[in-house]
Amino acid sequence: MKRYFVLIAMWLGLTASTKAADWIDITGQYITNPNFQGNSNQGWTMEAYAGSTTCNYACQEFWQGVWNFYQTVEIPNGHYRISVNGYHRPSGYSNTEVGNYNNGNGAEITSYLYANEESKPLTSAYAHSLTSNYNGGCWTYRAGGGWGGGGGSTAYYPNNMESASYCFSQGLYQNELEFDGTDGPLPFGIRNEDYVESNWTIFTGWRLEYYGDVVQITGITLSKTRATMVPGEQLQLTTTISPANATLRDLTWASSNERIATVDKNGKVTAVETGQAHITATATDGSGQTATCVVTVTSNATGLAKLIVNEIQSANLDQTVDPSWNYGGWVELYNPGTIGVTLTGCWVSDDPDNLQKVHISQPLAIPSKSYACLWFDHHDKYCLTQLDMKLDVEGGTFYLSNSDGKLVLSAQYPPAISRCSYARKALTSDEWGWSPTPTPQASNKGTTYAETRLHLP
Repeated sequence: MKRYFVLIAMWLGLTASTKAADWIDITGQYITNPNFQGNSNQGWTMEAYAGSTTCNYACQEFWQGVWNFYQTVEIPNGHYRISVNGYHRPSGYSNTEVGNYNNGNGAEITSYLYANEESKPLTSAYAHSLTSNYNGGCWTYRAGGGWGGGGGSTAYYPNNMESASYCFSQGLYQNELEFDGTDGPLPFGIRNEDYVESNWTIFTGWRLEYYGDVVQITGITLSKTRATMVPGEQLQLTTTISPANATLRDLTWASSNERIATVDKNGKVTAVETGQAHITATATDGSGQTATCVVTVTSNATGLAKLIVNEIQSANLDQTVDPSWNYGGWVELYNPGTIGVTLTGCWVSDDPDNLQKVHISQPLAIPSKSYACLWFDHHDKYCLTQLDMKLDVEGGTFYLSNSDGKLVLSAQYPPAISRCSYARKALTSDEWGWSPTPTPQASNKGTTYAETRLHLP
């Protein structure tokens, strides 16, 4: 009896994590930008000679020309299905062509959906119609009277990107192609090699599916289950998924309170303000598996006083490109503490009588045991992270004050030597020297320091 019980339990365990063969949506794992998010075709390759190659209304169109629009991805052996919403109009709309299509004699469709060596013509623009003129963007056909004529029924065919997008949202003009893939590259897309005046192809909503058994996720382990952060600090959470051969490994990420901390689609957490939020990763394969990291955001006001000025370069002529794509001066700070320190709201100055000279208004934090730079000059609306003041190449003092304007640290620096930084020789030392190899946002370990400056011959 015990033996049968063990066998039954094992069978139940297998069926709990494995589903019968079915079509599995793997779009998110392989296709970049399948829905032209933000009216962008980023991630796709376009080879076209056409009157229009516009991406709008979350669709891509090609008009009056020839084109090849594709991606190439790496896939394992298996049976696949690629699908897309789209159509091809062989030339300009005409009453004659509507009749020919309805009689099975429509013009040849020269725009093809393809994957590897397999291909099939796209759905004809005449395959579907609407019962009303959507936002005035359709071509009107009246049976028996043609455009504008009387008698017969009326049909409306999409004639601009907006009306086409609406048709796709209603599930019209669906195309799919099954094929066998082998280990290696898979090129797929839509191509048209025959030019016909006023030919038009438009499409969106790519989908890639694999046919096979679904091995479900049984566990998700996060790189951290608890984290303490400060406003402006970022943390990249990583995952380990069990079993290693799980079929659908995509996860969704969510925050229980986005006022406290947000998370992007890749698991990068950004602390916003003090409080606590739960960051949860959820499996998308129907297994119900989740994993959570509890994020506590604190101000850590006392951490400011522990920061160390580690390196200064006031004459950055052509060595380090700053966030504004210029060569501005910089001051590097190191956080020796066990939790992050936020600089947002603090003040920077070079004048002891005006400690609240420049405000750090943008999110900026230094994680524990990490380095960060304050970048100077080139401040404008396109790069607000640059501080609106310059370091003095003739030497000076750098002051950092808290949000109340109270001084927390300062550092003197001598007149600049071009292309060199003034660097601390050790974090635990007050000895500084000139480095010909500046190391912004990194340790000075291994740096060679100059002892004597030679005169030009």
